[in-house]
Amino acid sequence: MPLLVLARHAFTPSAPASGTTDFERPLDATGLAQARRMGAFLAAFAAGEGTPLDTVIASAAVRTMQTARAAAEGLGMDAEAVRPDRALYDATAAEWEETIATIPARASGALVVGHQPALTDIVAARSGVWPLPGLRPSTVAVFRLDSWEQEPPYGEPAVLRDFV
Repeated sequence: MPLLVLARHAFTPSAPASGTTDFERPLDATGLAQARRMGAFLAAFAAGEGTPLDTVIASAAVRTMQTARAAAEGLGMDAEAVRPDRALYDATAAEWEETIATIPARASGALVVGHQPALTDIVAARSGVWPLPGLRPSTVAVFRLDSWEQEPPYGEPAVLRDFV
């Protein structure tokens, strides 16, 4: 049974506070710590399920790539194995669906890291849980699937939590 993890990037200061554009905003020390806790939690959860997470996809924005790379390292993967997906930046729920559809059929589990507000929309659509409050930085929603071909809604996520 594959695991699908949909996640929001960890905490980052605003673009003006960072002195960068929105796309280039980096995580601060708090965000890096959240991303590492996310990776450690997901590694333990996946091990308990007997289903490793072996695919990581993230928005190409700096903060999401940093979150995904820290989580990948926590999962025992090379940080460079994270696949950037420019379409996840400023994406709609439909664009998230297109990215999810690119997860290889051989994957045992996948982590997809992106942004609000689309994350809340896709988690709500995939779970069938409405209304869903806005998801905080470093939130993960973990779904257990029968197969990658399973059609949503899946029901409530097995896990819905953040690492703030």
